[in-house]
Amino acid sequence: MPKRDQRLFWLYAKQVLPDVASHIDEVNQQFVHSWTDSDLTVVACVDADGQSDRLWLFRIDTKDPKLATKFNKRLQDHIKGLPSAINVPLLRAKRQVNLPTPLVHDRLEKWPKTDLGLHVVNDTYNAMLVTFTYDEGRYYNVPLLQLNTLEEVVKRVREAWQAVACDCHTTQGCCKFGCYNCFQLGCPRCDGTGWKDYTRWIAAGCKINYGSGLPIAKL
Repeated sequence: MPKRDQRLFWLYAKQVLPDVASHIDEVNQQFVHSWTDSDLTVVACVDADGQSDRLWLFRIDTKDPKLATKFNKRLQDHIKGLPSAINVPLLRAKRQVNLPTPLVHDRLEKWPKTDLGLHVVNDTYNAMLVTFTYDEGRYYNVPLLQLNTLEEVVKRVREAWQAVACDCHTTQGCCKFGCYNCFQLGCPRCDGTGWKDYTRWIAAGCKINYGSGLPIAKL
């Protein structure tokens, strides 16, 4: 699979007002300047005039899994200290790890629900295009499917996947759909992630529309 030299880490804050978001921006920039082991940037991804869920994207340039793990620990400590750093004790902030982020296609709402987006876990699959199908309740559970429902899910996901996946795999790929093993590093559109609009989204400032309550990539 593409050995990308960059990993994405997300900071999520729940229902934050603009002035609080500005304070978080300032503290995030201080944190970035304190990191000297590799290139690191942070972007505030959500523009909202009122109270809104917010996301900040930290992009660290490294292929070294040990360095990525070290950064992850530092980021967790940074997030843990945010409420006191900005003097908002009730701030609800965490590293976003539950769902693909950003979503690159509207959620497929028919049961079971499916999200298409970028993988958020700190491993070699970080920022790769993935799908996640689940039964939403108290937790995100794997749905128990009979074959007819599974066939319907595959049809819906195939159509959505084809709408967002990059075609860079067609010349050297191992399959006709595009997967971890055949998206191409250095592709001017997906940069190896598999999402056809990835580099355009990065160039536009990594913006996310949270108006629906979901972190949808804004192009």
